[in-house]
Order: sequence, then structure tokens, then C-alpha cells
Amino acid sequence: MAYRFTALFIVFQFVATTLRAQEPEWVVFDSTNSPLPHNQVQAIASDSSFVWIGTANGLARYDGRHWITHDTSNSPLPSANITALATAGRGGVWIGTDHGIAFYDGSAWLVFDSVTTPHSQLAVTSIARDAGGNVWAGTEHGLARWDGSQWTIYSDTTTPFVEPLVLSLAADPHGSIWFGTWDPFAFRGRLWRHQGSSWTNARLDLNALPSSFPEAIAVMADGTVWLGTSGTTGGNLVNVTGTPWVAYNRLNSGLPPGGISSLATDGPVLWIGTGGGLVRYDGIMWTTYDAENSELPDDFVLSVAVDTKGNTWAGTLTGGVTVYKTGGVVTDARIPGRHAGHRDADAELPEPLQRDDNDQVQSRVTGVRIAQSVRCPGQGSVDTRARNAGRGRTRAAMGRSGCLERHILLPVSHTVRQQNDQDSCASVGGWVGQLRTKNSEFLVLNSCPKQSGRAERVGF
Repeated sequence: MAYRFTALFIVFQFVATTLRAQEPEWVVFDSTNSPLPHNQVQAIASDSSFVWIGTANGLARYDGRHWITHDTSNSPLPSANITALATAGRGGVWIGTDHGIAFYDGSAWLVFDSVTTPHSQLAVTSIARDAGGNVWAGTEHGLARWDGSQWTIYSDTTTPFVEPLVLSLAADPHGSIWFGTWDPFAFRGRLWRHQGSSWTNARLDLNALPSSFPEAIAVMADGTVWLGTSGTTGGNLVNVTGTPWVAYNRLNSGLPPGGISSLATDGPVLWIGTGGGLVRYDGIMWTTYDAENSELPDDFVLSVAVDTKGNTWAGTLTGGVTVYKTGGVVTDARIPGRHAGHRDADAELPEPLQRDDNDQVQSRVTGVRIAQSVRCPGQGSVDTRARNAGRGRTRAAMGRSGCLERHILLPVSHTVRQQNDQDSCASVGGWVGQLRTKNSEFLVLNSCPKQSGRAERVGF
């Protein structure tokens, strides 16, 4: 009996590991396969419950299964052009736009307008929360700090600011606020550090970074401060913690051409959004992911964040948002979106489709169930098959060289007709799923009992 139990446990572990290995490493969400409001993703933030995605035309919240979107038509957002995000705990988020800032706790909105704040109509470029819970906002006319009851404005008229245009902002664990400013007249950038009553700064052009925009700042867990720049000399990743600064660029490191637009930390790893792809740097190795060697839909990465499950989110200029994790994206639910072997239209199921208790999609008319499997690794031609999943139900499955995998539901369009009490026929038109490598292959399921059920491959 003990031997049988041990054998069953080993088999269970093997199956669990195998299924885990089949999770896609790349998942892409865009406006064609999800409710993402716009494919230009300018800001991303996450907490233990949600990932918040700020686009050029609205805000999206994703919990691994469901999407909720906000814009000026269904919320008090001061603008749908979301430029900065920062989570606030308990599901709340601070939202920077090109016309002011707002806070949303999941049910109620707090919008700062001209009545409550003197900087309400200013473009917000960046947001950060310090160790004391204060919220800092970088704007086109200086810094603003929210202490929970009121705003304090720091500008070139009230502080040692030389350039009021704040481009980037971060808080370190020691209570310092780091921010980068830009002087459009002198065409130079400056890095600032503020702590207590102290304001210190360093001109970038005097630190071998001429004509450089201080686009992004990130603070590692050990206190190391990184600055990402763009400009006429290209992108630079600079360790500004000590002196002299240590700068990396395409000439002395694995950074691709193009400026740096965003930074995110994941333990000892730094993720870098650039104009030439998504870069991972662990202090030794540089790895660049782009549209040629990965599922990244667009080389221009505007925003980067790492969620609590270790997934890296990269927002792009034209291709939506990509989720990446070595070994497979981790989620609490089945993975929608687009990845190798899967395209999902989960957000809006056409009538009369609905979900059953197992989160599978069924027709209320005939109970037709539609599914597609994730791509199998290995070589061999793609193999399609349909099987009877019970009276009046047909399940479509795909495999590679006979490998049958877990099913993911992909309803898109359909026509259903009832034949009689004992028999039913369903045909699904349009596409059911997509095998996405560099070329697309679409599948259409056409199944009737009299036709023995078949999965047809069409539309290369």
C-alpha cells in the first residue's frame, strides 16, 4: 500500500510539473484580444490583487481573470491619457494623467481639481510613495506631495529647483526622494535628491551625459539607485549611488540602441524598457528580448513592472502589454491573451454563449463546448482532432506529434441550430484560436453528429 501511494504521488508530481512546463512564457494583451483600452501602454503598477495598466486612452485593471476599464465616459478621471501609476495598498491606485491626478480605491474616486489643488491641470509624469506613506507626484511644474490630507507644492519659486519639469521619480527605503528634471532651454538634465530639508543635485552633462533626459529611476532593495536616460547620445543606464557614476550604454554593455524609458526591479534583477526591446540585467549578464527573438510585439517598451508572482509586464508603444516569466507566466486563473498556441476573446462572449461552473464556455442552446490546447513543445506537424465530450457536446483538441494538451476555451463566433430532441448540430465560424509564431494559423471548428465532428485548419 505504501509503495502504491508513493508511486501515485510521483505520478502526480510528474503530471503537475509537466502541466506547469506547458504554461506559456509570453502572453500578449492588446485591444484585439482583451478589453485593453489602447495599445499604447504608458504605465503599469501592481499589488497582491491587481495589475493596473495605464494607456493613452484609458485605465485597465486585471486580476488574472477579469478586466475592468475606466475612462472619462464611465469615471471622473481628469483625462483618459494615463501617464503614471502607483499602487496604494488594499486595492487602491494613484493615477497620473496629462491633466491632473486622481485616486481610486476600487469603489470611490478622489479627483484633485482646481478647487482643491493649484496644480490640477498639470501633466503628471511620475508618481511614487515614500517609506512614510506620502505620495509624490512629478509634474511639468515641479513636485507635489500628498500627506493624506493636503498637498504641498515644490516648484522653482519655493525650492532650489533650477528646472521645474520633472520627468522621473522614485523613493528609496531611507526616506529620500530621487527625481530627474529637464531644462528645455539649456537642453540638459539634472538628478535631484531630497531628504528632509536637504536638496542636492547633479547636472547630467557634467557627468559625461550630455543632452540626456532623465527618463527613469529605480531603487534596488540594497539601496542602489539606477538612472535610465535617453537623448541624442542614445540610452544610458547609470549607477548613481556612489562617485564617480558608472554608466552603461550600447558600446560597453548588452544594452540595445535606443533610449531607456522605464526601469523596474525584481530582487537583484533590473528590468529595462528601451527603444530596442526589453532588457534583463542581473549585475553580470545582459539579455535583450525583442520582436525577433521573442513574443514581444513591439521593440519600443514604454513601461515595465514586476508583479507579486514574479511576472514581468512590459507596456509597448503600439503592441499592447506583454507578460513574461521564464518557465511560464504564473496566474491564479487560466491564461487568456495571446501567446504561442492561444488567442482568447474571453472579455466579450457572443450570445448565446455563457460560462459553466467549471469556467468553460457553453452554448445555452445546445451545450456546445469549444476548446483549444496550448502548443506542445517539440517538432512535428500540427495535428487537429475533435472528440465527443458528451451528448450534444464536441471538444476540439490540438496536439503536436500526438501530444494532447490541456484545453483553453476560445469562442469567437458561432451559429447554432437545434435538430431534434436527441440530436444537435453546431458550427462555429470565424476563428476559434490562433497558433502564433511569426506566421498566423487559424482554426475553425465545424462539428455535427452526422459529420462525425472534425476540426478544420484554414486561413494561413
